[in-house]
Amino acid sequence: MPSINVFTACTRPRGIVWVVVALLCCWCFSPSAAADDEVAGENARNNERSGVLLQVPTPLRGEKADKFLQQLKSLALSMDAGRQQRTTVVLQFGTESSEPKGSSGADTAVAGAGSVFEDAQGIARFLVSPAARSMRTVAYLTGPTEGHSVLVVLACDEFMVAPNATLGHAVPDDEEADESMRLVYRAIAAGRGVIPEVAVDAMMMSGQALFEVTDVEGNTKFVSEEELAKLRESGAAWKEQQVMDASQQATFSANQLRKFRWASQIAADQQELAVALGLQKIVDAPTTWDGVLAGVRVNLQGPLSASRLQRIGMNWGIAVEKQGKNSLLMVFDTPGGFLQGSATLGARLADSPLESSGSLQTKRIGYIETEARGDAVLIALGCKPLWMNSNAVLGGMGEVELRRDDIIELGTTIDLIASSTGRSPALLRGLLDPTAQVERCVHRKTGEVGYFLANDIPGGEGGDWQRQGVIKLDAGLTVTEAIELGLVDGQVESLDEAASRAGFLEIPPILPERSFIAFIERMGQNLWLSSLLLVIGFAAFTMEASSPGIGVPGFVGAICMMLFFWVRILAGTAEWFEVMLFVGGVVFVAIELLVLPGFGIFGIGGLLMVVVSIVLASQTFVLPQSNLEMSQSLKGVGLVFVAFFGIAAGILGIRFFLPRTTLFKNLAMPGPNSLEMVEQEAREHLVHYEWLQGREGIATTPLRPAGKAMFDDELIAVVSDGGALSEGDRVRVIEVQGNRVVVEPITGEA
Repeated sequence: MPSINVFTACTRPRGIVWVVVALLCCWCFSPSAAADDEVAGENARNNERSGVLLQVPTPLRGEKADKFLQQLKSLALSMDAGRQQRTTVVLQFGTESSEPKGSSGADTAVAGAGSVFEDAQGIARFLVSPAARSMRTVAYLTGPTEGHSVLVVLACDEFMVAPNATLGHAVPDDEEADESMRLVYRAIAAGRGVIPEVAVDAMMMSGQALFEVTDVEGNTKFVSEEELAKLRESGAAWKEQQVMDASQQATFSANQLRKFRWASQIAADQQELAVALGLQKIVDAPTTWDGVLAGVRVNLQGPLSASRLQRIGMNWGIAVEKQGKNSLLMVFDTPGGFLQGSATLGARLADSPLESSGSLQTKRIGYIETEARGDAVLIALGCKPLWMNSNAVLGGMGEVELRRDDIIELGTTIDLIASSTGRSPALLRGLLDPTAQVERCVHRKTGEVGYFLANDIPGGEGGDWQRQGVIKLDAGLTVTEAIELGLVDGQVESLDEAASRAGFLEIPPILPERSFIAFIERMGQNLWLSSLLLVIGFAAFTMEASSPGIGVPGFVGAICMMLFFWVRILAGTAEWFEVMLFVGGVVFVAIELLVLPGFGIFGIGGLLMVVVSIVLASQTFVLPQSNLEMSQSLKGVGLVFVAFFGIAAGILGIRFFLPRTTLFKNLAMPGPNSLEMVEQEAREHLVHYEWLQGREGIATTPLRPAGKAMFDDELIAVVSDGGALSEGDRVRVIEVQGNRVVVEPITGEA
């Protein structure tokens, strides 16, 4: 059988086909192909997975450490059932700004400083225990990490670093690393096998130099100075390099950690971290005991009122206790409006890790979509985590100008919100009070960064805290500024992204409440609805005043005004005072028109009361104190003009439109030139005083303006056309309408 030349066969069409088929068969049935398929499948599965992000609190001590450990245990339990692969849990040390902040008036510049060894040990032992096997733990260092938080890093399966991260100086200067502590660090490090024990010793104790040695066989390892001397004596050391000197505890940079292959990767942000871990996305860890988020959403839009804030708190309590909800997403687009209510709700969000349901831990997430100004700052900073849109503003002048005395009275509540969420109380006060001067200070000995009111710096000018400059807070903060100050946890660009990062599978539904009230409340944010109600209401009242009895226009006008004030009450700009002021004004105007002739104090005062009630119903203050409040007052004045437009519309409707319609022609009285009206008036007259036209007489009683006068020995009831007249004044009849006789005084005659 002749041999086949493959290269010759490839030049023929049929030969090319057979060669391609043969190569495909070899690839499909080869072990390497199967392995490649398996790897591809694993990568596809990895791309479908989501990692979980857990922020490590700093410092790790006391209640913070206990809560964090409980959260880890809850997370491990929720991931233990029915999972073929371990879930990646990222423990992030530091904030997204890579400059983590503390929780007392001073903000910690280094993640982990101040941590307690016993608390860190408890967390580390759990991470290496069988109870945590359901999690693949990855430490992510976003900045300098020191103190006993290093022990938690060593207990993770692996760790990754940001470009400016460092790791080391595990034991504080005022604490001594005894033998038991060293044994714990070494045991944790040996169990993971990531960082050599000798490097761990160098991070714990000063006076311990660290060397990188390559022996004659090409193997590289890290040794102490004593071990290096032995290698030199035996001639096993071929190449050596000092990594750390013995002057202080070792601290390794991100490049060193990666160079020594201790850190898996260098990732600048969470997106690069997700790619390095083979994950589609990384979401914040749920904080419930069962690991399942059942959340609701509250959209805080427009001005805030006492009733609205109270209703939110009540509905949230019902959602937790009766509907099994365990998380709340607050979306902010509000200038505030009620300081006391905002402080109460903010404290509840910040200080209530456990609601009355007992075993259920709730999560309160905040997202500033547009703005959180004025007292709304307290609600926003009561949420943890809190994110901001790139165009959003935190702080600055709000719906009402906050008085300094009121802010001082709420000092305990402000401190509670700050301490519970790990934020600086001085910064919270500065955001509320534009006159407060907040300064950035650095501790001379420890380098710790803190924010204090100018007159509250510990130790004064000669103390340990050195002034670094005033923080400008009066105009509000951008997202970058808020992150740098440790007030905000990150930047997101949409509500969907905020929900995803919080751990929700989709955007949570609106917090349940009566749908009709919610609809009216949303509509009340639109000025056009209030304007429309005013136009219809005043037009209807005008029609009613021009028609006999109480009919359809009066009913429609009353309904429109009730809806107007209800909408304003739900919007948080009106209370019962404005309603009473409006009703009183209408009553006074009616008294002036129907009871007392002319237009005096009741008419003018009633009209002013109506105008003031409409203006006050459109704002949350009495007199404007700022440019923002002045602009809102102008809107209220605009509503007054809208009301007068309604009156004009009612008059025009009566004059031109209503008399021509079949349905409403009987609601308007016929004009004075109507023949039917003249005949009806003639029939209804009981007496005829036309003969008095032009006659002169004498007032027998004071005319104020009604009284009596004598004409040709006949006593007639008359009405003065102007001011009051005295008894005995001479008068002349100038107008007669049925039994109504109008007179004027005769002056200038003897």
